[in-house]
Amino acid sequence: MTRTAYPTTPTVRLSSPAAPTLRSRVMLALSIFFASGAGDPTPPDGNGSRFWGTWSLVSWEARTADGTVTHPFGKDAEGRLMYDPGGHMMVQLMQRGRPAFASNDRLAGTPAEVKAAFEGSHSYYGTYEVDDKKGIVTHHIQGCSFPNMTGTDQKRFFEFRDGRLLLATPPMVTGGKERKHVLVWKKESR
Repeated sequence: MTRTAYPTTPTVRLSSPAAPTLRSRVMLALSIFFASGAGDPTPPDGNGSRFWGTWSLVSWEARTADGTVTHPFGKDAEGRLMYDPGGHMMVQLMQRGRPAFASNDRLAGTPAEVKAAFEGSHSYYGTYEVDDKKGIVTHHIQGCSFPNMTGTDQKRFFEFRDGRLLLATPPMVTGGKERKHVLVWKKESR
């Protein structure tokens, strides 16, 4: 199977001259989430173990180039992200308050019910690789609720700080506009 990058346009390759500027801007955006002096980031471990476990969504913002910030599934979106030591991962994101199907049959929803269910959730699973030097985790997607992402590699800039994992996308087209998505996750305790 040949892996392709998603989205296909527009994109910035990590080896391009613009990449350091893009990464710098994304990391600056990530640091806005923390008050100054909030603590030192977790040091790299070389094997990805900092990722291992289950994470709960704290916030999800989508930012356009002009600085407009939206919350794709609302400010109270919910989600779980899991990474295991064997290199597998999965993520589920959902909008709270999605309407239930009147029929109570997932295959018998009205077009409006199906649309709301699809547009209010996003999930995928696959494997992952961590590049601590570049601050990038790559999700190799094997299955996705949005079929166009299946078989793609999704790069996420990451930062650990104060028990939280911040993941930021490169610019990607969603809702007809190019946006950078910034998701903040908190590790769940047992």
